[in-house]
Amino acid sequence: MTQILNIFRKDTRRFWPEIMLSVIVVFAFALVFPNEWRIFHDRSVQNRMSIMLAALGILMVTGWWLLIARSVHAESLVGDQQFWITRPYEWRKLLAAKVLFLAAWIGVPYLLAQLLLLAEAGFHPLAYMPGLLFNLLLVSVGFLLPMFALAAVTSNFARLTMTVLGCLILFIGYMFLVYGIPHSYTSANPYTNAVLFPLLFVGCAAAIGLQYAMRRVWVSRGLLIVVTILLAVSVAAYRMQSLVDRAYPQPSAGSTAPVSITHIPSNSRPDEARSWEGEDYIDLPVQYSGVAEGTAVFAEDFKFSITAADGSQWISPWQHTQERNLNDVHYSMLSLMIRPELYERFKRTPVTLRITLAVSRYQSDTVTKMAFPAGDVAIPGIGFCSSEYSNTLLCRAVLQGPRLTHYTVLWSHAACSDAQPSPGSTVEGDAWIEPASRTNFVLGSVWTLRSFFFRDFEGSNYAHWHVCPGSPLTLTQYHLLERTQTSMTLTNFVLPANVVPTS
Repeated sequence: MTQILNIFRKDTRRFWPEIMLSVIVVFAFALVFPNEWRIFHDRSVQNRMSIMLAALGILMVTGWWLLIARSVHAESLVGDQQFWITRPYEWRKLLAAKVLFLAAWIGVPYLLAQLLLLAEAGFHPLAYMPGLLFNLLLVSVGFLLPMFALAAVTSNFARLTMTVLGCLILFIGYMFLVYGIPHSYTSANPYTNAVLFPLLFVGCAAAIGLQYAMRRVWVSRGLLIVVTILLAVSVAAYRMQSLVDRAYPQPSAGSTAPVSITHIPSNSRPDEARSWEGEDYIDLPVQYSGVAEGTAVFAEDFKFSITAADGSQWISPWQHTQERNLNDVHYSMLSLMIRPELYERFKRTPVTLRITLAVSRYQSDTVTKMAFPAGDVAIPGIGFCSSEYSNTLLCRAVLQGPRLTHYTVLWSHAACSDAQPSPGSTVEGDAWIEPASRTNFVLGSVWTLRSFFFRDFEGSNYAHWHVCPGSPLTLTQYHLLERTQTSMTLTNFVLPANVVPTS
């Protein structure tokens, strides 16, 4: 233990300028972050504050990078000419001293800054300590540990920088390959990549331990390369179309569909076809209905099949959509993406078009009714909210935010001073809040969200409508009931003859 503390004190004395710079930036980030939930009537001031916060976030991460590199490279593990090898250093104690150094000068200041942020936002910091520790764990595994591993297999800061830049270029190229290639179909896979963080933790920790124990640099580097390949494979596997089928099983025989979908073309909203970025799209006007009272249905993905009269068929992969439906009738446009050569093949004769939706059904469980806030108020299950402009609710919550929440509020085109609005002068607007993924680490412990209340005013002058302070506001929170599939079949469907190019 004495040797661990001696190395820790030595590094602290040697790198006090880097430590001071890192700690100052962390608390400067915490000082500026509350501007995220403050209301600025001057947009330019708000934009400047956002830019400042983004710059401080980059500086904070850069400061951590510098601290890790300086502390690890103080006793370099690459080569065999280092001075520390001749000293009676035990590799376990040397590694423990480095971990203690990073925990003391990165982990502790960051955790204190998050506690201060929660207190500034009006929350009781200690009540959310498990969530803060979990977020610190994600930050450590997602950034600090990989940087530690890269520093352990490089000899100096310049080589570490080149390695990080090389990894960044490879990452951008891989993401472009996975998500940006032509004819790429995307889907909303609800499964969390469960192996991503464990694999990153085990691989980086093993490489660090191996390098400190044996200083076999190419063995450690090879291990990191293998881990990188496995991470890329896991990301690709997470995008597999079969996972959507597993997540959204077909309904059992005789079960009631959670939502009905109906094709409703009209003179004002006909079926249309367009081309964009090398793909053709069939735009179908549809109507969603039949959602049970007290439930909400989200259409997350869809796929479709086209069957010609001669029996030839094409089945699309799952494609992403996002439709939110309550217990009223909901109109929307469904865009089916298809390759141009396939469109030309099937547009000649009537076809059978079958559309399958992957839907999530939610049950309401908590309803809060209150007046639309004029100032800062506490809202159960959300956090603290205030009105921003005349149609936006600005809220702050802890970490990943609240559960799935639906807001409704009355819009008015009458003066807010009117004691009794006239009939027809109010309409209902709504907004949704969806929680962030728990596997995403965030640099700030307070999650800021803006809920814009949407309403189609059917040709009315939008500028004349507003939300008055004190208007009835209803917040409904939901929990997931099931994920399943529902479908619609169109027989003798004729694809639009002309495909209109769009820019």
